[in-house]
Amino acid sequence: MSDVATDASAHRPERRKDPARRARIEQALIIVRPFFEAESRWGGHSLDHMAYRRLRAEMPELTEVDVHLLVVVASRIFAPRPS
Repeated sequence: MSDVATDASAHRPERRKDPARRARIEQALIIVRPFFEAESRWGGHSLDHMAYRRLRAEMPELTEVDVHLLVVVASRIFAPRPS
């Protein structure tokens, strides 16, 4: 059964058009991840504002819109799952 899934995914066209953008996204997620971890929460809230500052410092080439988008994406990816 797993062979069928592998075969189907092998024939899917690649949707990503900009590999450099994908690399920047992965780098940004690594940078901001600590601000969304359970141990880093302050009063049950993530430290989004610190993630913005760190991302601007580490990746100054990003626009304000890109930084905002990446922090929002990270907050969704790293959000705690309901039990």
